Amino acid sequence: MTALDQIALAASQCVFALLSKIRTTAETGSVITRDHAVGILIKLGTRKQYAKACFPLLIEQLKNCPNNQLPMYAEMSLAVATDKNKAALHKTIARRMDRLEKETQRKRVLKVLKRLTSGPES
Repeated sequence: MTALDQIALAASQCVFALLSKIRTTAETGSVITRDHAVGILIKLGTRKQYAKACFPLLIEQLKNCPNNQLPMYAEMSLAVATDKNKAALHKTIARRMDRLEKETQRKRVLKVLKRLTSGPES
């Protein structure tokens, strides 16, 4: 998964062809495996031809990831935020706020939510 994450942009077509396997592996693998799977989804999601397929998978990861991973994944998701999907990202991430135990996690997620509503200059 680490290798696929590293080459996701350079060999996006090949990595995209493995998306189903990547998804399955992320669900059953370690935290590091999931981290790299999210990295792959983000990288592929920045490519116009793969964004539509990768975005729902990213949302699924944001909904189901461990609480301690949410801030990092939320921050990473800003790379694929567009005018069309910002609301869905915001809604998905905001729904998890009440489950975050640490103040530092909440602060990081609040910064992401603010950027999703006001833009990158915030």
